[in-house]
Amino acid sequence: MSVSGYNSKPHKEQIDILLYLLAAPERQEQALQASREYLNPRTNTIFEWYKFNSRVQLHGESVGEFVTALHTAESCD
Repeated sequence: MSVSGYNSKPHKEQIDILLYLLAAPERQEQALQASREYLNPRTNTIFEWYKFNSRVQLHGESVGEFVTALHTAESCD
């Protein structure tokens, strides 16, 4: 982008250029979705298990709030 001078263009235009270069117009959404999936951080399931199993009821937290927090734990499968 910098060699071609496109880095001085607006951000939206830079994204359009990148999508055009990545794939034909009919496949741009698929290319964009694939890049989102690749760039999203992956969760460490073992660490999430550790956080879940280490969770204790906090001072002033009701039993209902504690149980709700356990039920809403994410990413620990």
